[in-house]
Formats: sequence, structure tokens, C-alpha cells
Amino acid sequence: MYAKKSFSTKHLCLLIFTASFFTVCLAESSHSSDISMTYLTGRHTFLRGETAEILLKIDNNTDQPITDANLHINISDLIKNQNTLTSIPAKTSHEHLFKVNTNKLKKGRYNLNCRLISGNQTLAEKHIDIAVAAPWNPERMRVWLWPHHKFGENVWKMDEEAQTQLQWYADKGFNSFNPGGGVREAQNNFGGFPDEKLRLYDHCLYNGWEAGFAAYTGFFFEDEIEDKDAKFEPQNPWKPFEKFTNPFHPDVASLQEQKNRQLMERLRKFPGLGTCYLESEMEQCLLKDTPLAKTQYPNAMPEATEHTFILPGVIADTDRGYLEHMYRYKWGDGLVIANSRAARIVHEYRPDILIFGDPLRYTTAYGRFYGADSLSTWIYMNPDPRFILYIETLIASGKLYNQSAIQTITLLNYPGTLAPKDKGWTLMGPDRLVETSWLTLSRNPEALSYYVSSGCDPFRPGYTKNVISPDKATPLETRVYPYCQYPESFQALKTFMDEIVKPYGPMIRNLDRTKRNVAVLSSESSSVYRDSPKLIGHYPPFQIYNFYSVLDVAHISADIVLDETIRMFGLDGYDVLFMPKCDTITESVYKKIVEFQQRGGTVISDQYLRAPLKDVTKFDFDFTHRSKVSANAIIDQKDFAELSDNIAKRSAQLKKVKGVTAMDDWNIMESYASQLRKQLPDIPRVADCPQPSVSLNMLEKDDARYLFVVNDKRTYGERFGQYKAMLEKTVPQTVPITLPQSTGQTLYLYDMIDKKILPYDTTENAIIFDVDLPAPGGKIIAIFEQKLGKLQIEAPKTITVQDNKQRIDILVKDNNSRLMRAIIPISVQITDPKGNPSEFSDYYAAKSGRLTIDFIPALNDIKGTWKITATELLTGKTTRKTFKLK
Repeated sequence: MYAKKSFSTKHLCLLIFTASFFTVCLAESSHSSDISMTYLTGRHTFLRGETAEILLKIDNNTDQPITDANLHINISDLIKNQNTLTSIPAKTSHEHLFKVNTNKLKKGRYNLNCRLISGNQTLAEKHIDIAVAAPWNPERMRVWLWPHHKFGENVWKMDEEAQTQLQWYADKGFNSFNPGGGVREAQNNFGGFPDEKLRLYDHCLYNGWEAGFAAYTGFFFEDEIEDKDAKFEPQNPWKPFEKFTNPFHPDVASLQEQKNRQLMERLRKFPGLGTCYLESEMEQCLLKDTPLAKTQYPNAMPEATEHTFILPGVIADTDRGYLEHMYRYKWGDGLVIANSRAARIVHEYRPDILIFGDPLRYTTAYGRFYGADSLSTWIYMNPDPRFILYIETLIASGKLYNQSAIQTITLLNYPGTLAPKDKGWTLMGPDRLVETSWLTLSRNPEALSYYVSSGCDPFRPGYTKNVISPDKATPLETRVYPYCQYPESFQALKTFMDEIVKPYGPMIRNLDRTKRNVAVLSSESSSVYRDSPKLIGHYPPFQIYNFYSVLDVAHISADIVLDETIRMFGLDGYDVLFMPKCDTITESVYKKIVEFQQRGGTVISDQYLRAPLKDVTKFDFDFTHRSKVSANAIIDQKDFAELSDNIAKRSAQLKKVKGVTAMDDWNIMESYASQLRKQLPDIPRVADCPQPSVSLNMLEKDDARYLFVVNDKRTYGERFGQYKAMLEKTVPQTVPITLPQSTGQTLYLYDMIDKKILPYDTTENAIIFDVDLPAPGGKIIAIFEQKLGKLQIEAPKTITVQDNKQRIDILVKDNNSRLMRAIIPISVQITDPKGNPSEFSDYYAAKSGRLTIDFIPALNDIKGTWKITATELLTGKTTRKTFKLK
């Protein structure tokens, strides 16, 4: 079913044409062997709006100088100009740079003809195929493919395989790629950056896809550095590297800077490059104190006192164990200096490139990815899709340096997690994929990111044939389908992208997170001195997310705060502080919490709090059962003694356990949420619902609020239901939502997805309305103080192709004819006289009621009557206007 839609003959023809185009780009034709021209630009695709710099080298291999010569430029008979050249002596070369205003050309492929003419004689001639790409909508939601090994292995050069995979993923909604992988280190980037890799970048740019790369972090220069003192043996080898090079060593620092400068000199003029990825999973291998760290930077480690508890569960801020722990992650293991040095060089050449560090999972210490623009990580979501809310920790960790958050959704599940271990890796199912995508989107991430993994690579034998050649499909192997390959998941992803992310992404990117007055402490000191059992999620910052999930089930929205947050800024702005898994806190944190209580703040904890805080409400929630929610434990009554990314899964030690079904786990979590509700009836909420099987979050802008309602009503499914390790199937439901509201104020509620106004009932201090939730999926409810009114277009009646830029305004007004103080999603179609959409047709967001599009006519646009069609996506109201292009 899906396979027949995902790759057609049309796509195959496009790939053949594209491959032919870029093959032609390689050909160099000259009129004479004695006088020749060489194309030196390195690129063949230019972004419309940039000034294309065309560099030609003219070789005069004759015995006579070339004088009185002109270089005639002709781009498909649309742009013509003449360049007068100075004399070119005999047996020499001359480089000539000319510039082209690409705004004069619409998206398309063109022939650049260069002729060197002296008098009436053509001395040399060269034909170059170039292309102009449409500019990207800067507000579109970035959808990034975490470059799994097989993708990187096959997508690094301009061939049919690369084009096939890129087109396949783009069809599912991805618009940002790292061709060639780009993970673990640039020198492992499957071929580096030769010309054929750059042609692949051209290909991505023309198709509207963002490309990325990896910078050199400096840990893997073993074969290039001779000084033994520049190398160290890691705690664990990182294949194929048995030794690391030390980023603190001056030789390593010098080589790292040199290589990154060479890299950026090669890449800096490619506008299609938008991301630089600092993949740092090797942090698990690094030493706590990398050689030379303290000697080269002696003041990095503060003066410390010996470890002691100055109060039960309270340590001094200068506690040696705590300071050494913080020193390691802020400085000592070398990751910060290595990544920040790489980021500095990349931004020096291209400040517009988004640099993000990944994964942030061992620590919440501020500055772990200093110099990056965004913080990222991946997480596994069994048994709870709400584990994806770890994005809240990324948000908190990025606040000090104004860094955004990218939470990667991992489609991979380990053998034995959802199905018997002999079935191998399993791919996340469609309903879980859609739900976690909705949960992530509701937090307004910097990007949506997905990790497929090599183990679930959709291009393994069987699946590839079924997708690309449906007429010649062969039955999938039993061990593959429906376990590690499941086309229905990618169909669900495509639908989510087409129906939710593309139309509403620009709006969401313009929203702010609503201020919360509830906080949850993620205690770094408790990861150093822990007295409580280790819960599911083996990395320290994940330990609080069982409790955080209970809060979400109880519809309590909360910010994550950190040791350093409280020490630097206190708890101003919060009324409630939850302290799960806070076995040990520092003295300054303890004092700030006491001050918080003295001004009326409420403190709530679990049974593990040891600090002598008064008037604390405690809950005795036991989450230790959650590690037993797995097919291994349920079927075999055995499971891994420890599960982490570093263990060889098939040889890891097993222990006897009594399995817990996913339904039992949900019933326990629901009971905890109910208990919390009963004991804390007055906890403030931005919105509430009596049904626990929904997740709520609020974003806002201007006078408008946007409530995300995500369906979490789940049951066993046909795929893995027999193993009872996951509630994988979502059930549709209608839920009542309660929204606190001032008495007497009229509101207007819009269901954006169904494009309708919602009726509501009023109580003394709230309004109540019903939301129909699909399975799977969610809704965005826009909450306005004014009713949507007129939608209108303001545009010139006539535009000529000589115009540089013409402004088109789309206005969204309220029922009082004033511009709406809100972000409104708008679909815009600008079509030529033949009905073809122009490159300015897209989804946009009107800010404070106004959307401005700068329409730039091209020389080869069709003359005649053009049509502008604008549709606001809250009610589906549409308006149209025409203009003449002369």
C-alpha cells in the first residue's frame, strides 16, 4: 500500500535526469586546445537571491599575447553581458571573476555560455550547466535525519543510491541531512569532501534540502600526531580508536584548528550548508581528568574541602567529590574545549550555521556544549512515551547561553524490549512515533530529529525492493517484517509531516513557551552522592523522568531547574518546587530552598529526600518495577542485569526478574497521578483534564495562547500486543478541557486541525470545552481574546520583470477590523497564468496579524495574470487577488 505511493516512475525519471545534469556539469568544452577556459567556482547550483560569483581560468598556451579580447556571457539567452579583459601574455593564465544577480532567474536549470572573442574571432568557448535553487522559507520547521551508519555509508557521493535515499527520506518529510554521515569525526565522514560530495551538496540545495557536516573535535588524530605525550588511553576504546589524542596538547589544538580552517575554506561558500553536528557519544570513554588539563589551566579546578555531610543529605558547595564531578564535565575530560574550539572556527567563517552538540545525557552541568547553538540528545521510550519530555532538561541546560533544544526521537528498540530477543531490533510503531512527535513539537524545539539506526535501516534487502519496485515486490523475511522494518511507521511519519509539521511548523517556531510557576529540580549533586535505587534510564539526568511523567499525567506543567540555576538565580517566579531523586543537595541550594519556603513556596518530594527541610509533602512512589516492563522479563522471566549503549547486548549478563506488563505499568502510573491530585488539589495548572490519558502543554504569543492536547489513550496492538511489553495502539477519545479564566471574559477557541470554532461552557473561574482526539495524534487549540475577522491581500496591480522586489501583504484582522495580536498559520499559493505555483508558494506565519512576502519577478516568469490565494489555517477561510506581470 504505502510502498506503491512512496517511490514512483516519476521519481525515478527525476533521479535519472538529475544524475545526467550533474554528470554534464563535469564536462568541460573549449573552442581551442591552445586557448582554453576552466570553470573554477566549485559549485553549479546557486541560491536565488545570492550574487553568484563565477570564476573562470583562461589559459593562453600560444606564443602570442591575447589583446583586445572580450568575454561574452550568455545565460540561456536571459542574462547577457560583456567583460573587457586586460592583455593575457603568452604561455600564461588569467583568472576572471564575474558576478550574476540570481534574482533575475526563477528556479531552474540553465546553460552558461562563455565566449572569449577578439574582433570577429572566437578564441575559446565554454558551456557550463548551472542551476538556481529556490530560497528556503526561513521559518519552516527543520526535520533532521540523525545520520545512521548505513545512510552515511551510501550517501556521500553523487550517485543513484545517494539520490534514491535522499529522495525517499525527503518524501517522508525530512529536509535536513548530513550526507556522508558526519558522525564521530570528520575524518570518518565516508570520503571527506571531494568534488563529488560537493556535487551532492548542490543536489540537496536544488531540491530544497539543507545539508550538514561534522567539524574536527581533535580526539582522533592518532595517525597524524607523533608526540606520545599528545595521546592517552581512554577508559574504553571507541572503535576503531584504541588511543585518543589530547585536545589540551598544543600540537593537537594546532592541528584541530588547521583542519577546521581547511574544512571551512572548502565549505564556506555553500549556502545549502545549514548545520554542523558535534557528535560526542565518545564522552563515555574519556578520562575524568584528561592529561594536561590541570597543568595547562591550573585555575580551572577550585579549592575543595574533603567530603562530609554538613547536614543530612547536604554537602558543602566546595565538596571535593562534587567539584571534581563538575570539573570533569565543565573542563577536565576535554570535551568542552574540543567542541568549543571547533564551534568557534565554524562560526568565524559561517555564523549562520546551526551548531549542535549531542548527546547531553551524563550531566546537567552548565556549559557542557559551550559554543554550540543548540543542545541535543536521543532517548529510548519504553515503557513510557513521556520520556521524550527529557527535552525539558535540554531547555533548562541551554538557558544560560541562550541555546535551543533538539530532542531526537529514537525509532530503535533493543532486542528483547518489545518482542522476544531472537526477533532482533524492532522499529518504533506508527502510533508511538506520532505521539512522541506531537509531544516534542508541543515544546517548540529548534528542530524535529529522528534516529532510524542501521539495525532498522529501511534500505535493507526486502524492504527496499518493496518500496522502490512495487511491481517486483518479494515477500519480506519473517525476521524483518514487522520487527526491524515496518513501512507503516514511515507512512505515519509522512502523514504527520504533511498534515501537521509543514502547515503549522512556521507558526510554532514563532511561539514562546508559557511561563510556569512549577519547577522540578534535576539535582547534579544527587548523581554524585546517590542513596536511592537506580531507576530505568541509566543516565543520571533521566532519573527524575518517572516522577516527571506522573506530573504530566496529572497535567502539571513544570520547568526543570538545576543546581546551578538555583544557586545563581534562586527560585524567583516559582510557587511550587518538586524534588524527586534529590538524595543530596549542596548547601547553597539548601539555603535557597529554605528562603523559597519562607516566602510561601511549596516543596514536594519523594521518599529519597534527606535534607532537613520543613513542611515538605512527600510521596512514596516506587518506580523500580518499570525496568521489568520488557518482553524478555514477561516471557522468559529474565532480563539484562544492566542496559546501556555500551554493553554488548547479546552477551550481557542476565538476571531473573518477574516481568510487568505495560498495562500494569500504566495502571500504577495512573494511580500515582490520582494520589498526587488528591493530596495536592491546589497545584496551579495552565489547563486541566479529568482524563489522565492526555498530555497538555501551552505556548503563547502576544494576546494569544496555543494549547497542545496530545492523545495518550493506548492499548495493546496487533503488532506486539501478544508480548504485552508496550501499549502501542492509540485509541480515539473525546476529552473535556478546563481552562482557568477570569470571570466574564469572552474567549474564542479554534481547533486548528479540524478548522472549526469550539463552543464552551463557563464556570465561576474557568471555561470547559471538548476536544476530539484522533488515534494517533493531537490537536492545537488557539485561544484568542478577539474573534477572527477579515482576511485580505494587499498587492500591486501590476508588476514588471524589471522590478527588483514587490511587497505582498496578507492581513488577518479581528472582528473589530484590527490586526490580530497573534501568530496565524497561513497557506499562500502564488500561481502564474498557467496555474503553476511559484517558488513563493508555501506555508507561512502571520505575525501580529501581518505576513509580508517579497515577490521578486524573474526574467523568465510567464507574463500575464497571476493569482494570489491565501488561506488562514484556523478556519480555512480563503481570499484571492490577481496582478498582472508585464
